[in-house]
Amino acid sequence: MLLLNAKNRKSSRKLTAKIVDHLLRAGEPGRHVDHGDGRVKGLLLDITSPSAASWVLRYQRQGRIRHMGLGSAFEFDLGEARARAKPGNCSPMASIRSRHVASSGPPSQRRNVGA
Repeated sequence: MLLLNAKNRKSSRKLTAKIVDHLLRAGEPGRHVDHGDGRVKGLLLDITSPSAASWVLRYQRQGRIRHMGLGSAFEFDLGEARARAKPGNCSPMASIRSRHVASSGPPSQRRNVGA
């Protein structure tokens, strides 16, 4: 079985639930690219240690490469990560705007954001 890791970045294999499970159990640090179904681009599984792994969306804005965390890989599976990374489901600017609006104004009028 071919696994996606830092040494083999150019592999065009898509991540499957089985491969993700194997990668999380192994816990070897690295970024693993999901070449998935073609509708989601830039989805990465970022493993930093055996107990820390997260889903990251890599995107480009104003000519600069950016990374946005989608959540822990231990909290939700590949299907949910793909759903969160689909265009329209997670807009970096929308989340920034909602945080700004929620944190402005007097403390009595602030919304609880991110709960």
